[in-house]
Amino acid sequence: MLTDPSLLPQVQRLEALASVVATPCGPGGSMLWRRWGEGPPLVLLHGGSGSWNHWLRNIETLSRRYTVFAADLPGCGDSALPPGARDADTIHEFVSAGIEQLAGATPVELVAFSFGTLVAGFVAASRPELVRSLHLVGCAGLGLTSPRLNLKPLSGAGRPGDDEAIVRANMEALMVLHPQTLDETALSLHYANLSRDRLRRRRISRTAVMRELQPRWQCPVHAIWGSGDILVRHDMARLREVLSGCDLRDLTLVDDAGHWVQYERPRAFDEVLLRGLAG
Repeated sequence: MLTDPSLLPQVQRLEALASVVATPCGPGGSMLWRRWGEGPPLVLLHGGSGSWNHWLRNIETLSRRYTVFAADLPGCGDSALPPGARDADTIHEFVSAGIEQLAGATPVELVAFSFGTLVAGFVAASRPELVRSLHLVGCAGLGLTSPRLNLKPLSGAGRPGDDEAIVRANMEALMVLHPQTLDETALSLHYANLSRDRLRRRRISRTAVMRELQPRWQCPVHAIWGSGDILVRHDMARLREVLSGCDLRDLTLVDDAGHWVQYERPRAFDEVLLRGLAG
């Protein structure tokens, strides 16, 4: 059953605790960030067709030690779509400017998921002074084998009941290892996020752009994947090789999890991330 995310208890609790900050995002537009906690700044960048709530199950734990800024990337969620924005290479400057406004002269811990790793890669390459450490979750753009997922388009009828089966099938194929992970919250968030995604022409995730950017990163890098992530299933043995151009401190496979590892196994993921942040 699909539900308006604003009615989901965990979303309501986090929204009530958050402060919302807007930074410039094109002529007259704003990029929205939600903030929780106190401590060193930590920035969360979500995946494709997502929003801040890709980190729904992690924010409370992280905000006990950090000031957490969770973005809605340009063209996603509540953020504006800047003119000419098509992919990570055309939105990263707005993200960099936002980070600078939010954190000032303090370099941030930059944590990114899937499509967000591409944005983070461009930020770390073009504005290295902004990034203290880079944490790549389900990293894209490494030139690895692209599996055939056969994802189906939504019906276009605009009625959640018509699309629930399609959303579930697509998420089972791409996002999670275990179908039971897809509870009402996961399905409802994904459906709502899809309906607000205006950054539809993303292509560079299928390239090796992150291998080209790595030599420009000047910070420690940590990589995390779910051990059952369909997007790297055929290339697990090559992950260290394709990240050999950066200062890779650790690469961790979280057991029994798919691509959306931070939602499917939040406790295990948080432990790995916090260990990397402490290091």
